[in-house]
Amino acid sequence: MKTYNIMLSKVFPATHSRSGGSTLFSMKVIAAKYPAIYEGMTPKIHTIRENYDLWRDRIAKVEAGEAEICLRQWTGKPYRSKTVEIMRLGRKDGVGIQKLNFGWCGDRQVPVIEGWYMDGECGSKEELAKNDGLTLEEWQEWFKGHAKDTVYDRPLAIIHFTSFRY
Repeated sequence: MKTYNIMLSKVFPATHSRSGGSTLFSMKVIAAKYPAIYEGMTPKIHTIRENYDLWRDRIAKVEAGEAEICLRQWTGKPYRSKTVEIMRLGRKDGVGIQKLNFGWCGDRQVPVIEGWYMDGECGSKEELAKNDGLTLEEWQEWFKGHAKDTVYDRPLAIIHFTSFRY
């Protein structure tokens, strides 16, 4: 069976104000699948990635039962250390994908998922950030290059680890 690796950051990147601080992503992903293990922890039920078309094709293979996703993280410095597997996910886990763009609602920019503004006409980013395992402030800083004064012209992929969809 084909396996597609998704690396989850163990720490915030150097460009983030929380640089080097723990993201707790591995525990948050486990909390999404097994809430009793990390009771009270906000689960990470998806990740957001560039290259929507590539991930759309890969996730179609997962949904067809021909492939699986392997969530991994670095043990130390990215690209210079070994990786450890956090979890494997397949069709039975509800893996899926949705297209994310950013659009304007009045004078503010909002996430647009599959052509729909989140939470109706003028959606917010709070739910998207929470489900990505971050606070709104952390999420906005992480994705600041994708939501600028103009609409980002390349869609992002929301890769779901559960059957939840927006």
